[in-house]
Amino acid sequence: MQIRTEPVFVTPNGRTLTRQALQFLATQSVVCREILNGWSMVLNREERLQSHDTLQDAISIPWTFRCAQMDRIIKDQALDVHQRYESFKNNIPSCTINDKELISMRNIDLVFLLIVEESFFYIIVFDLKPPSIVIIDSKDWDGTVDNIYGSSTVVLQDMMIMHLLREGHDAGKVYAEMEQDQIRTRWQSRESLVDCGVMLMRRMETYFGGDGGKWDCGLYKERTKQKRQLKDLRTKYYSKILLIDENIRKTSIITDVELFIAMETSYNAKKKRVATRIGRGKEICSRLWSIFREGQHLLDEFAGKNVLAASNTIYVGQ
Repeated sequence: MQIRTEPVFVTPNGRTLTRQALQFLATQSVVCREILNGWSMVLNREERLQSHDTLQDAISIPWTFRCAQMDRIIKDQALDVHQRYESFKNNIPSCTINDKELISMRNIDLVFLLIVEESFFYIIVFDLKPPSIVIIDSKDWDGTVDNIYGSSTVVLQDMMIMHLLREGHDAGKVYAEMEQDQIRTRWQSRESLVDCGVMLMRRMETYFGGDGGKWDCGLYKERTKQKRQLKDLRTKYYSKILLIDENIRKTSIITDVELFIAMETSYNAKKKRVATRIGRGKEICSRLWSIFREGQHLLDEFAGKNVLAASNTIYVGQ
């Protein structure tokens, strides 16, 4: 029997996803941060493939803040700005495969920073060409950026500025004087807490910068249609994460699935044969019953004729 905490996603640099974590994506539950990190790897790999293994145009950094991580990096007032930056900087190499050109961000257009708060997920997107900062959120909030997100987004902007300045990137100076904008779209919701992570994954997949007001991620506004879409996306993302080439367990997963399909096919074929036999047995029984009834009818009819013949017979003794 397989344990639900069994790793089904393992990368060469040690990142893992358990069966239990992936179940959150497959069973209409709120996705966990590990799922978002895995999805970031999928998108980064697709960027590399699209650019024929050269420098990609966009990179999604799986930088998610939650619980202790969020408290230490964003909320802990005891940390000075340099300590915060060290935590920020140490996360980047794992997302860029230690590529110095990617770490410098000179040849990158977009950087996605993922944040997981207590009750909602959102992304800060730094567009480097031309410089801009936008926040993409699944929920429709009232209020200003400061009121909704507090200091979290400001801290991340400061970390990004420090990193760009240290790498000699021109956008660092521009960001220092820039305000953050929140993208508002027709498909934002005040209700869909369970699906907010899946919605976030869809935004990561479809946003390529530019005018957010004209951006369409393809989700319906109407709730029933959107629910069906999100269910389909869960299946799609589940499969893409498992089958990414960086997953060391990909081959064994495919083997397990093929074995399961073979077993299920064999079981269904056996079940069909049994059902066919039962059907034939029922048909034979039905025919026998018809023959029996017909024979009984003939016997009754024959017996009636014998009684009638007997009543018209006179036996004469010697």
